[in-house]
Amino acid sequence: MDTDAAAPATSSPPRALRISILILSLVGLGLSTYLSIAHFAGTQILACSSGGFVNCAQVTTSSQSYLLGVPVAFYGLPFLLAS
Repeated sequence: MDTDAAAPATSSPPRALRISILILSLVGLGLSTYLSIAHFAGTQILACSSGGFVNCAQVTTSSQSYLLGVPVAFYGLPFLLAS
């Protein structure tokens, strides 16, 4: 019995999709790196203000910004490097 005949044909994703994934991965990697650096350098290097409607310092230092004691931005680094 020939098993090769039943194997589905594989095709690669369209070029535009691959480029979009690359660009979004690089943007995510940049943001994750920036937030990881801000975690160690302090909230004074954050791009947005620490007052007003969105308080970046409060968001990045809240208890919800940690998972198992590790800042969430750290999880993005290996994930985005792998993609």
